[in-house]
Amino acid sequence: MRVSVIGCGHVGLVTGGCLGIIGHEVMCADSDAERIRWLQGGRVPIYESHLEEMIQHSGAAGTLTFTCDSDKAARASEVLFLCVGVPQFEDGQSDFSALDIAARQIAHAVDKPKLIVERSTVPVKTSKQLERLFAAYSRHRNAHFRVAASPQFLREGTAVEDFLHPDRILLGVEDAESERTLRQIYTPILEQSFHCPVHPETCPRRNPPELLVTNVRSAELIKHASNAFLGVKISYANVLADLCERLGANVQEVTHAVGLDPRIRPHFLKAGIGFGGYRLPKDLRAFCRLVGQEGVDAGILQAAENVNRSRIDVFFEKSEALPLGSQRQTHSFAGPSTQSRYRRYPRFTRHRVLQTLSGRRRASALMTRRQFRTPALSIPTSLLAAMRITRPREPTRW
Repeated sequence: MRVSVIGCGHVGLVTGGCLGIIGHEVMCADSDAERIRWLQGGRVPIYESHLEEMIQHSGAAGTLTFTCDSDKAARASEVLFLCVGVPQFEDGQSDFSALDIAARQIAHAVDKPKLIVERSTVPVKTSKQLERLFAAYSRHRNAHFRVAASPQFLREGTAVEDFLHPDRILLGVEDAESERTLRQIYTPILEQSFHCPVHPETCPRRNPPELLVTNVRSAELIKHASNAFLGVKISYANVLADLCERLGANVQEVTHAVGLDPRIRPHFLKAGIGFGGYRLPKDLRAFCRLVGQEGVDAGILQAAENVNRSRIDVFFEKSEALPLGSQRQTHSFAGPSTQSRYRRYPRFTRHRVLQTLSGRRRASALMTRRQFRTPALSIPTSLLAAMRITRPREPTRW
């Protein structure tokens, strides 16, 4: 099937690369000309295990192409996966400007029915916003837009494997035709009938993915609810850490024992400096805002957000309490998943982190450089012990 992917960020590249490797003809579009030149040359500007080799293979086979011409991508395919992010303003409101631009470009170009699939994590009710945008911008009488949702549940670093061997595939649809089309797209994954680039010989035995079909609004809510629950679980572990410190208990022993309960599980039940990155804090804030707007008590969700924000203050209180000379013994957090936790903390907070850990001069230099990745942070070993930060941490969920 001919499929277009609008947006060549992390989600778009993994989606386009994986759809191409399972047998679809995929065209990926992005407005960043330099990024497209990289991709056309077989180079991937992000790191994901197996992704570059997969894109190179699909490109050589002619099943995956890249373009800056979004009109061409919109006209070329039957299905368009919308992989455009919805960031937040400082006050927590969603910024739909990028989505508005993508919708306008698609609506202007399309002259026949299309299925538009929300792939990135978007606020609940975004599908209705898209329908209004397509209706307002459409120039052709024969153009008709069906909006569906197929949220991704991927982890940074293992996104390709998570896409090809998922535990679940979620389809949010409003009509039978959209469901049939999406089932056809995902059939190779549901039946595991493709040549796997992750496991060249034989894929490990595992349960087949569960196919979940809901309406669009439920699918949007499921993705946000999943991410919010992960945030709640991490904040719960951090509250336990504070309590253990007061009582003289060991939080690693406590969370390990609690996580052995099959109803709870150990994943994301680890205390530390809190969660950052681009997605989890944003999704939790957006979910809290949605709950409040609908007149529901945000209670536990807002508490998790407050606990996470407080972890930075706890960190500095402990840092300032360290005896002189303890800064000489350091532990470097240089992994991509660790760096992502600091990437979207407020600018002022990141400056404080760099000042405290690396010295004022280094902090000032780093904050004036334009960097694609957050620098590695060196954290005193004694401070790690005081905060009981454990490694490795759970991969960031998208």
